[in-house]
Amino acid sequence: MLQDVKTYLESIGVPETGGDGWTDKDWASLGGISSTEAFDAVVDADWLFTSLARTLRMRKALIQAPVLWELRKLNPFDFASDAAVKAGQMDDCGTGWGQIFAETALKARNYRIGEGIINGEPLDYDSTTDLRDVWDQFHHDEEYNVRTVAYVLLWNSEPLGVDRPDLSGDVHVTEAVLGRYNGTDSDAEQYGRELMGLYSVLEQYNALSRAQ
Repeated sequence: MLQDVKTYLESIGVPETGGDGWTDKDWASLGGISSTEAFDAVVDADWLFTSLARTLRMRKALIQAPVLWELRKLNPFDFASDAAVKAGQMDDCGTGWGQIFAETALKARNYRIGEGIINGEPLDYDSTTDLRDVWDQFHHDEEYNVRTVAYVLLWNSEPLGVDRPDLSGDVHVTEAVLGRYNGTDSDAEQYGRELMGLYSVLEQYNALSRAQ
């Protein structure tokens, strides 16, 4: 499975370490991780991905793909943005395993409450206090961050006007919500296509596991 993941990533220009615009020295000194390390982190947390997939009735690979991708693609700008938020120089940035913005997390949280998936009071994504409280939580808590990835993928169906992702693994819904994870422009469309390939590799092995 690891070799197939690495082969796919290499086919779209993502080497084992480093990446476009920064050297292996940068990668090592600033905390970037290799494709193998990103894969291992996702596999080590399989219990969490499996639990989320079963509870939310969605494909596990759909949650795994953006987390593995964002872990592997960590770069110097991500670490600089984290430092700026901690220093109060920025209100928000993508952070943690899923590189989620607090505003996105809050919108997804309010959607979950509205849909009856979780209980709680809606929070205000225009509030700097609410933003920072949530940002701090999923910056430091990897489990909370991964759970939020799954909830964001569910919420993504709402602004897109498509069905929620489910166990059918509909390819059009899957690619759409993966793309929306990165935004709404042409870069997001490319993101969706690239993650769809990674999703397919992961789903192939997950399907074999389910069949056992």
